[in-house]
Amino acid sequence: MLRPAASPAPGEPDERSSLTAKTVQELCPKCGLCCNGVLFTDVKLGKTDDLEKLISLGLDLKKRGTTWRFLQPCSALCGRLCTIYRDRPSQCRAFECALVKNVASGRLTAGAALKKIERASRLAERIRELLRTWSGAQDELSLRARYVEMLKEPVDLSIDKKRLQLRDSIASGMNRLIRFIQNDFLS
Repeated sequence: MLRPAASPAPGEPDERSSLTAKTVQELCPKCGLCCNGVLFTDVKLGKTDDLEKLISLGLDLKKRGTTWRFLQPCSALCGRLCTIYRDRPSQCRAFECALVKNVASGRLTAGAALKKIERASRLAERIRELLRTWSGAQDELSLRARYVEMLKEPVDLSIDKKRLQLRDSIASGMNRLIRFIQNDFLS
C-alpha cells in the first residue's frame, strides 16, 4: 500500500491516502482484473486473516503446504465488484495495481487508466473465447491456469492443423496479455 512521505499533522487529512482512495473508487469498480483470474491464479491469506469468517463468507480456501489460499476467479466477485469488500482478506486490502499508483501520483490520468483496463479486459475476453472453443470449459479456473491446462494437451501436428492454429492464437494472445499486464498493472 502507498504510504505518504511524511505523516500529516494530527487532525489533518492524509492527501496521498485520499488521492489513492479516490482513485480506487474511480477505477476498481470498472476493472476487477485482480479478482477475476486475469492478474492472479490465487491469493495467499495472511496470518491475521480469519479463515472461518472467510469460509462463512463463501471463499473456497485451499491449503498448499502451510499457506492457505483461495483460487481466482474469486468466488466473492460479482461482475466487477467484491461482495465481501469490508471483510476482504489482508492481501486484497494491501494490493494496489500500478494503474492505481500511477493515477494517484499524477503520472497517468484516470481516463488513460480506464482505456488500459478496457484493453486488458478485451484481450482477456478474446483469450477466454478461444479457450472455450478449445475445450468447451467455462471460467472456473484463472485464465493462466486454463492456458496451462491447454498447453498440457497433446496436438497431433500431422492431422490437427486447425487445432494447432487455435493453440497458436491462444498462445499469441496470452503472450500479448501477459506483457501488457506486467507493464501496466504489475510494474
